[in-house]
Amino acid sequence: MTGLRTPSGILLAALLSGAVGFAQPVSFSPAANFAVGASPFSFAIGDLNGDGKLDLAVANVSNDNVSILLNTGAGSFGTATNFVAGDYPISVAVGDLNGDGNPDLAVANQVSNNVSILLATGTENFGTATNFAVDTQPRSVAIGDLNGDGNPDLAVANHGSHNVSILLGTGTGAFAPATNFAVGTSPVFVAIAVLNGDGNPDLAVANYGSHNVSILLNTGTGAFGPAANFDTGRSPTSVAIGDLSGDGKPDLAVANWGSDNVSILLGSVAGAFVAATDFVAGANPMSVAIVELNGDGKPDLAVANHNSKNISILFNIGAGAFGPATNFATKGSPTSVAIGDLNGDGKPDLAVANEPSDNVSILLNTTDTSPPDTSITLTVDGGAAVVAGGGSTQSSSITVTFAGTDDVGIAGFQCSRDGAAYIPCASAVGYSALAIGPHSFQVRALDVAGKLDPSPAGFSWTVVTPP
Repeated sequence: MTGLRTPSGILLAALLSGAVGFAQPVSFSPAANFAVGASPFSFAIGDLNGDGKLDLAVANVSNDNVSILLNTGAGSFGTATNFVAGDYPISVAVGDLNGDGNPDLAVANQVSNNVSILLATGTENFGTATNFAVDTQPRSVAIGDLNGDGNPDLAVANHGSHNVSILLGTGTGAFAPATNFAVGTSPVFVAIAVLNGDGNPDLAVANYGSHNVSILLNTGTGAFGPAANFDTGRSPTSVAIGDLSGDGKPDLAVANWGSDNVSILLGSVAGAFVAATDFVAGANPMSVAIVELNGDGKPDLAVANHNSKNISILFNIGAGAFGPATNFATKGSPTSVAIGDLNGDGKPDLAVANEPSDNVSILLNTTDTSPPDTSITLTVDGGAAVVAGGGSTQSSSITVTFAGTDDVGIAGFQCSRDGAAYIPCASAVGYSALAIGPHSFQVRALDVAGKLDPSPAGFSWTVVTPP
């Protein structure tokens, strides 16, 4: 790889719905690759043809176009259709730019110093690109309503001119001339979010050359105040925004190409951030995304590592800290990672752009999300007679045999007798010296992913007085 090129904004979509409240292992299928154009560098996820499935828009730097891959279902994609953009398209964002309900494309073109707008025709196609000038060497484009008029606007990070261009939208897919705001040295990524709680979307910009992040607070009209800079690791290439510590304030996760790590900057007050804490990723991380992956309710990180050819998953252990990386191989050198439910099973999958191999890798989430099932197989009294559910016995002893089934395996069981608290147990479990009268027993399986059977197996019987 010669020089540095930087991925576009990342659309985070399709988080785990109805996630259970405990951590569990996360697994992904081996990467499946789908061909796109030459040197894909970044991409965005969205339903581009209105069929309810998430598709991909991929910016290909070496042949000046954008590839559209339509989702055919089950996380597979059809043959790419290509649409011409500007010179050296390096970043793409998806949004409805003209208010017709169809998602359009905004593409930052590094060499031609402009942004191409490709409006959707509503028939899985896009019209001819209309170009709007920005400053020098645009590397990243993001879409948001920056002036509160209801129309989507553009924010563009310009590597060569050390600033961000703001293009206010007219609502028709056209944009006013760019207004520029200074940031740090060699900005390569811009993200939009409300950072100070005033309801106006602000900017977070990763500055590759000055090793920091610039925060530009929105004045409410689409203009921005002076940049406040916060140090990161070396040569940051991507920034993602989310509440990583659970305190209700937006935090930053920054992928650092030069230091092989991710910087976490926790939000404090008024759009400021505390000093960065760094967590090891792979070799030359280029892109970071935030998503809750393991069912514990805390947002985790997915990091694309260009030179180690893998994706690092860092699980949130609380208070904005992260455990050691778990790595999943890609089939190329990833430059961008995005997350979405690509096969409709309710679990977040990974999509990765591989620049040198001209393809996109899809890693489907194979994590077991179903709870175990528990069954009682046999109940006998102290005389070895079978006792039916709801039946009676003159014996003051009983033995219960049970079993569990689960996709990932059973780790153990928990039992309760006569409404007492559940305690660990193993089949078969026996009770003796039971009092005359009714009794009950419940058992629930625990799987290796930490999930309990939500519907324990139960058995009731009555000990009666011998004649």
